[in-house]
Amino acid sequence: MRGKVNRNEQIFGLVFIVPALVIIGIFYVWPAIRLFLLSFTNYNVMSKFGNWVGFKNYASMFSDKEYTNSLLVTIKMALIIVPVQTVLALLFAVAVNREGRIFKFFRTGFFIPSITSFVAVAILWKQLLNPSFGLVNSLLKSLGLPTSQFLSSIPDAFYSVIFVCIWKSWGYFMVIFISGLQDISQDIRDATKIDGANSLEELLFITIPMLKRTILLVVVVTTMDAIKLFVPAYTMTAGGPIGTTTTTVYYLWRKAFRLQEIGSASAMSMILFMLIAIIVIIQFRIGSGDNNE
Repeated sequence: MRGKVNRNEQIFGLVFIVPALVIIGIFYVWPAIRLFLLSFTNYNVMSKFGNWVGFKNYASMFSDKEYTNSLLVTIKMALIIVPVQTVLALLFAVAVNREGRIFKFFRTGFFIPSITSFVAVAILWKQLLNPSFGLVNSLLKSLGLPTSQFLSSIPDAFYSVIFVCIWKSWGYFMVIFISGLQDISQDIRDATKIDGANSLEELLFITIPMLKRTILLVVVVTTMDAIKLFVPAYTMTAGGPIGTTTTTVYYLWRKAFRLQEIGSASAMSMILFMLIAIIVIIQFRIGSGDNNE
């Protein structure tokens, strides 16, 4: 009788899991397999035909200066976005993790950009940073400060895109940190105050160590998001000026759908996937090592 009940539970579970597996297979697994196979061809979208070229796409990609430049741009953006966004989210989470309507108001206000379409956010900031009629330059001019060609000058465009990425997403990670902070026992906080610890000491020696797993999650997700940046490069700068904001994903899109070089773009996508996987594995190893200690 017990075996029959277990069998019925297994069948019942399969009924629920099969649709999810089918969706994952159709929209994730098969496209990944297809991408891998296309990376060994010179497939063209217009002709819908491609010959097998083996590792030619992989061998030639690093001689593509635009591709290597896009990798460097992406890595530099990630090296700035990940620590700045993580620290900003953590500090504001600590600041607004309190009772009261005003703190609820701030939590909601900071979170709203993260649930807004990235395309809408990028278009909004493109208008705000417009050198001719943008609100930001108007404010700078009214304050007697020098204006800037935010999206068309080489240094400013790079940092403008980074700013918009952080502004869009940090509120989401702030909420994750608030969830982690609320799991810390109030008794521990009270004990640190009794021992005479100030707010900074409590943050450094109590809060951060107890949020290691949450910090690891935030760093991993932020890293993947930073490496996969596309929308701001496409919407705000079109990769310019002179490739300053050409992220790898934007370059892959242009390679595949503008130049119609699907095979080459597929090979570059596989390299990007492996890069993300390696970085995430290293981060998890470092995080798990800290936890073991």
